[in-house]
Amino acid sequence: MEQDRPINLFIASAGLGTRLQPLTHAIAKPLLPVAGISVIDRLLHSVLATVEISDFAMNLHHLPEQFEAWAQQLGPDLPRPRIYHEKDLLGTGGAISNAQEFFRKGTCLLINGDILTDIDWGELVEHHRSSGNMVTLAVQDRSHERRVGVDAEGQLLCIDPEMKQPGVARWLGYACAAIYEPEFLEYLPNGESHVPPFWVEAAERTQRIGTFDIGPCPWLDLGNVDSYARGVFSCLNGNRRYLAEPLNIPWDTILDGTC
Repeated sequence: MEQDRPINLFIASAGLGTRLQPLTHAIAKPLLPVAGISVIDRLLHSVLATVEISDFAMNLHHLPEQFEAWAQQLGPDLPRPRIYHEKDLLGTGGAISNAQEFFRKGTCLLINGDILTDIDWGELVEHHRSSGNMVTLAVQDRSHERRVGVDAEGQLLCIDPEMKQPGVARWLGYACAAIYEPEFLEYLPNGESHVPPFWVEAAERTQRIGTFDIGPCPWLDLGNVDSYARGVFSCLNGNRRYLAEPLNIPWDTILDGTC
């Protein structure tokens, strides 16, 4: 089936994590441990559980040596990331433009490296491919953050922080993940930029910039100390376990309760 074709993965990891300082003075935000597992490891394994990845890349700026050390210890079954260094921070649009060689290779799933979520990545990819979108934004109905205005079919109309533009069927929050086709690169300038205005520009030029509602699944932006603490306790209190076969545990071990 078409959705079974592998796609590329880009994890945006260049931010300074200023709202999590002083933690992020010592550890880059995507590498912060959440219940013993780094944020980026959680993201990578959740994607690989449902989507076949052909190529993997990251952009780096803050504490790049930590990411390079992390990449060296990845298991043989995990893809090694291509690294795109940003001497100066380039913003969300500039990060894509700076890595355009990678994004031109084919369909690419981009995820911010500082979120905890149970998005069904396989469903997102399937929706994107069946819709014919140039870009598909993962969105969620969040009362505290509704900036993405869509029509009745879920196509992007505007990004409006004040939610004042008429004709919008629903207001939704961007879930910090999107799927891009290479053609979107034609809308991005070189150098620093932020991507939302170019989503809107492409939509106004009749390109399909669609959305995928992730529903009520857990989603958390680890933007500050409070949200980081909520993420840690959420994982500690979770009742789902992910076990890979074959299990290498003592014969008399019983797995019970929360791991």
